[in-house]
Amino acid sequence: YRDLAQVFVDRQFIVLVPDYRGHNASEGAAFTQRPDAPGLYARDSVAAYRSLDGIGHIDRSRQYMLGHSMGGLVTLAALGVIGDEFNAASVWSSMALNGHAKLLADVNVPLLVQHAQADESTSAQGAIEIFRALQSAGVRAHLELYPGGDHLFRGRQFLEAVARDVAWFARHSTGGDSLR
Repeated sequence: YRDLAQVFVDRQFIVLVPDYRGHNASEGAAFTQRPDAPGLYARDSVAAYRSLDGIGHIDRSRQYMLGHSMGGLVTLAALGVIGDEFNAASVWSSMALNGHAKLLADVNVPLLVQHAQADESTSAQGAIEIFRALQSAGVRAHLELYPGGDHLFRGRQFLEAVARDVAWFARHSTGGDSLR
């Protein structure tokens, strides 16, 4: 995920990337199997976000959230708690809701949903379900489906997904310098 974070840093975004319990170098692998894990990871993400309050000046007029794969559900859960502090959000290759539809109940942030049509890690049908549920709830949402099955998008698709996020964020910006 370093490349994903770096490309946003290069575009002058402040990037916070939590390391979820039981993933990467974090302890607690059994934690990942809990049915309430997305909500608990969202709680951790909200706490990490709140820690930014202690870091000098941050332009809060340009806050956006992005989640990938399992992070898609985490993003939806976190937006239900602190969504009013964000201008827009994006989820890439999100896991399907699978009984977590309640995560969408309090989401009111414009959301871009991006997914590869033949992704074997997470089904594009889950992204379509999220998009339709958001639309039904009156949330501004846009769905972008890519050919192929690349779960994290690579090469040209990666750059296209980033460009779409930056444009989506700029479209929903409330101030500050224009996005690059």
